[in-house]
Amino acid sequence: MRLDVECDGGSRGNPGIAGCGSSVLEGDQEVAARWEFIAKATNNVAEYQGLINALELAIEVAKIRGVAAADLEIQVRMDSKLVVEQMSGRWKIKHPDMKPLAARVKELEATLAAVTYNWVPRAQNKRADELANRAMDDGIGGRWFDDALSFQPAASSAEAGGDAAPAPAGASGAAGNESTGAEAVTDAASAPEWHPGGKPTRLWVLRHGQTEMSVQKQFSGLSDPELTSHGREQARRAAAYVAGQLSGGAGGNASAGSSAGPVAIYSSPLKRTRQTAEAVAEALAEAAAVGGSSSAGGPGAAKPRVHVTEALIEMNFGDWEGRTFAEVMDEFPLEHDACFWDSAAAPSGGESPDDVLARVRPFLRDVARNHPGEDVVLVSHVTPIKSILRHAFCASGALYRTLHLDLAGLSVIEIFPDGSNGSGGEVGVNNKGSNKDSAVVRRVNDTHFLDGETVR
Repeated sequence: MRLDVECDGGSRGNPGIAGCGSSVLEGDQEVAARWEFIAKATNNVAEYQGLINALELAIEVAKIRGVAAADLEIQVRMDSKLVVEQMSGRWKIKHPDMKPLAARVKELEATLAAVTYNWVPRAQNKRADELANRAMDDGIGGRWFDDALSFQPAASSAEAGGDAAPAPAGASGAAGNESTGAEAVTDAASAPEWHPGGKPTRLWVLRHGQTEMSVQKQFSGLSDPELTSHGREQARRAAAYVAGQLSGGAGGNASAGSSAGPVAIYSSPLKRTRQTAEAVAEALAEAAAVGGSSSAGGPGAAKPRVHVTEALIEMNFGDWEGRTFAEVMDEFPLEHDACFWDSAAAPSGGESPDDVLARVRPFLRDVARNHPGEDVVLVSHVTPIKSILRHAFCASGALYRTLHLDLAGLSVIEIFPDGSNGSGGEVGVNNKGSNKDSAVVRRVNDTHFLDGETVR
């Protein structure tokens, strides 16, 4: 029996939080996958761990099929030149952190009929890359097996090399406890490419960078300050990260096999958000020029256009505008108390969080309709972003007072095409006006790309 494995690993900080991903294929069909979160490791260590997991997973697949490890041939595909060359015996292993990992690989090799190593470009290793990033994004690992795995006879080497039917999009998998107990095991509903009702629109929702009003802790609704120099640096870092995720295939829909075109960018009309959005557009254009990503528009692509929309503008704070939190509590104590506890209450001359939600919801519906299966960047402010998350979480107005969002913080939400959740429900909302299970929140207020700086 022959199986192919694809594996990869990565680190955010090198060393830093890390993850690895492994995929087992029989022919062209993925039959098992594993992703593992590592609290701290280098890129190379994570890559080695991904290889170990891939070999162990392939052996487990063979066992399910009734094939002994001694009768199993494995072809490894990785985009790590270092690991491929070292495991092929052409390069020496000098680093002490990698020696025990390499030894474990050799132990596994000794139980197998044959193992061959092949280097592939990163673009051909997207599935493993996606799994590694899934682990880092979620901070947890898991495994997935094709439901039909145990019911099919093992294919011969010749059959395994031919074309195989792709796995059904909604296939469920069997999951068991990891032997280490370090990972939480999820079923097929948590596998990276499982989506009810079709491929979602993935929203990369970014708060703007620092302004002088945020430094002074002032309510800044419709005021229009520009980014400070520090705010521009925050925007640059956030933009570089988002562009890397989208153009590099690490976390965007393109990495999961979509045919997404150029990334759409939407921004509030205020200067601080437009400046942040322009930083994202520039980063995407630069990434396209260097790497030629389809999601960034291809080599030499022009800078993506930033679409300005009033739907993403900050809440109108009325008489509170320009005042600090302490000043508002002193001058408007009863009004402040009402607004704190009731999302339908509004400052004098302003709007309420519920008003913001009312303009955000139809905008999200339109985005899902106009960009099915695509990546979309939204650059906005605290209250609209909280409203987007409230919609996605099916949450009450209490979310506005219980959720903190940092400057340049990134949240990632998936909204299904036309709001469908596979049950034929109304677009985006149910009859009570809340989200009808049409959204999945991938992450909230991610600021790791700011390198631990103070972001408030």
